[in-house]
Amino acid sequence: MSTETLTTENVGLQEPKIDSIVIRASYLAGWTDCPRRSAAKSLYKIIKNLGFQLRESVKNVSAAIGTGVHAGATHVMREKIEAREAKLTDAIEIGINEFRKESDGGIEFDSKTDSTNTAETQIKNIETAFYYGIAPEINPVDVERRYEAPVKAGFYITGQPDIIELGRLRDIKTGKDGQTYHAQLGGYSLLLKANGLPTPETLVVDWIPRVSTKKPQPEPVIYEFPTSVCEKEAQNVISSIQFQILNFQRNISEGIPERAPSAFPANLMSMLCSEKYCVAHGTDFCPVSKTIKKKEE
Repeated sequence: MSTETLTTENVGLQEPKIDSIVIRASYLAGWTDCPRRSAAKSLYKIIKNLGFQLRESVKNVSAAIGTGVHAGATHVMREKIEAREAKLTDAIEIGINEFRKESDGGIEFDSKTDSTNTAETQIKNIETAFYYGIAPEINPVDVERRYEAPVKAGFYITGQPDIIELGRLRDIKTGKDGQTYHAQLGGYSLLLKANGLPTPETLVVDWIPRVSTKKPQPEPVIYEFPTSVCEKEAQNVISSIQFQILNFQRNISEGIPERAPSAFPANLMSMLCSEKYCVAHGTDFCPVSKTIKKKEE
């Protein structure tokens, strides 16, 4: 992976002494929506250890369902690699068991998923849609393998693509929209190249949205994106993240911690700017959010 755009020389900062910072490819797509929220989530322990206040994170049912669905789909793909036909019932059971692990200790439900029973029904529906609507068309060569690549100034990029085919990389999404993950997909592609693997010809999102159990499960939708476009988006976001983190570290090292959070721009217009979605909201790490009246849920 080329790191030319990621050096401290290019961003105009002197390189402070920092521990290695891990940038997850899965964070790239949402980082620019609100860098301060993203930083608070991805650098949670570092920020807390520096003495800043952050709220405790709450497990979200949407993410837990996504984790469960991925576990079941991964089983189906691994069986296919081994020339075995996976049973749908096994995939559903694996998905539900993984969801239960994720939700252990408490979870926050929402309007689409109001209980554990509802969540397990949704996992069954999404898993079934994947099994019949997408899995037959996929010829996987690898699944859920973690990759890592170093970037200058002590940064590492890591990621775990869902499914790799010959010439194609795929990611399963169960959220509201499947068309907004260019930077994440580009990050995965850059990781493959950095590890000596061929560049995928196309990058794909297999979108199977979570919907209310009162509605029929929609058919999967497959979105394909140009690799070069996604890689450029990933490189731009990675460069921004590095710039912001180095600026944050510099403010700390120069003894002006009160200025450090401003290294990460806050977007008060983000749809996720609330206590429900952001561990920095209303804390001293995001003082500007204290000026906003609590939003109606």
